Amino acid sequence: MNKKRVCVNLLGKKGYDCLKSLVNSNLHDCLSILVVIGQDDNVTNDYSAEVEGLCNNFDIDFVYRDKTLDYSLFDYVFAVGWRWLIRGVLEQKLIVFHDSILPKYRGFAPLVNAAMNKEPQLGVTALYGHTEYDKGDIIGQRIINVTYPNRISHFIDVISNCYAVLFIDIVEQILDEKPICSIVQNEAEASYSIWLDDEDYYINWADSAEDIAHKINLLGAPYKHACTFLKEDRINLISAEVYKDLTVEARHIGKVMLIDDGCPVIICGDGLIKLTDFTDSKGNSLIPYTSIRARFKNDSI
Repeated sequence: MNKKRVCVNLLGKKGYDCLKSLVNSNLHDCLSILVVIGQDDNVTNDYSAEVEGLCNNFDIDFVYRDKTLDYSLFDYVFAVGWRWLIRGVLEQKLIVFHDSILPKYRGFAPLVNAAMNKEPQLGVTALYGHTEYDKGDIIGQRIINVTYPNRISHFIDVISNCYAVLFIDIVEQILDEKPICSIVQNEAEASYSIWLDDEDYYINWADSAEDIAHKINLLGAPYKHACTFLKEDRINLISAEVYKDLTVEARHIGKVMLIDDGCPVIICGDGLIKLTDFTDSKGNSLIPYTSIRARFKNDSI
């Protein structure tokens, strides 16, 4: 019997964990598989080296994304953690993994946006490709309950496990030559997630202390930390906590109100926040901090 020809486009830890689950279950030997490795300079580790290492160790053919491929040659094409358009493959042969519980958070950076919104559940959806992003029929989902505060790295780890389980489930259906069942998305429940850029890492000191602390304690590797400016220096905000509220006659947001145990307490739009760990642009710790006459803001002027 001829092996199914499968192309797996992989990026990041989620892609790596899916490939690792495939070789750990020995299912890679049952497929004629080509791995396409993506790279991302915007994260601390895109796992491209780890994916290449797995391919070499288990004699799996691979190419990097810059190589032009004829996707029509494959029975199925997977996109796992993938950020680029895939052309030349039938929608019912393209299986996309998306970082949300569709139809919620279609679009870009869904995991970060959902975590920023403190969603009580996070998840991953496998769906068929579609000409409009993330509108394809749903093949399967994995959903987990989450709590806050937590780093985005923690959520990536647990979501990656969901990816691996769902990926193996679909591969087994392909190998068993079972029909892959799917359901149409409910458009009435759809929402959209917007792309993020460098400006989104800056703190808006007019926000509430609770929201600011959540953002600071969420962001970090593999992405950047939350940030702000202190005079002309961009500083990285590593950790923070909501400080007991005091009556402030005039809310000069961003100004240091007092120093508590070497940590600045800053006036927010609603409440006060204590920065418990922050560094300068070179990564040098700014704790203990001593200057009362300082304002944190989002420009260097």
